[in-house]
Amino acid sequence: MEQLCYFQQKASPLTQWSPFFTTHHPNPYINIFRQLAESPHAVSVAKMGIWDEYQGNLGLAFDKVRLDLATPEQALQQCQDRIQRSWEWHKQSLALRQKTATAATP
Repeated sequence: MEQLCYFQQKASPLTQWSPFFTTHHPNPYINIFRQLAESPHAVSVAKMGIWDEYQGNLGLAFDKVRLDLATPEQALQQCQDRIQRSWEWHKQSLALRQKTATAATP
């Protein structure tokens, strides 16, 4: 894994890095990336089925504000309204899937 990451000039996902990896890595700041990833304040992208739609709607809201087509409050409210409908549908879909999986279990 370290070899692959080394040649791709990326950080390793391993919890332990070898001394060779850190001292010879092509990116001289690779340890900073590790420190950031290990920070208690580090967060990851939410793992939810509508994440891409949410991210796209946030981008649309940003563009509307940037182009002076809406105030920040208006753009975010429109985004919230669209995503709320999608979130309700997604929750129903998850509940139905869970119900189906439970019924299929012997």
